Amino acid sequence: MGVLMARDLLVDDQEILQKGVEIQRCCAQMDMILQLYMNQLRFTRAAALISGKTSDKLQTVIELLKSLRSALDTIGIAGKICCDGFMRDVEDRDKFSF
Repeated sequence: MGVLMARDLLVDDQEILQKGVEIQRCCAQMDMILQLYMNQLRFTRAAALISGKTSDKLQTVIELLKSLRSALDTIGIAGKICCDGFMRDVEDRDKFSF
């Protein structure tokens, strides 16, 4: 079994950095879709389901969607930070290989 040496690794830094941006953008797009959906659910609840079990369940769904939106924001930021950090680590280690 061969050993892959660090000098043998090729990293497309622009692609890695672009993936970080794409992760963040995808999460922002999903967040926007969820916001629109939540607005529709709120409208439905306010217009037709003022009280009762169905209204309560709908409010639970809205609260869960809020949590999901928060998680998406965190995931988007973390994905970008991870890709940026990976590239910094590669660049730092690359200095020592010459």
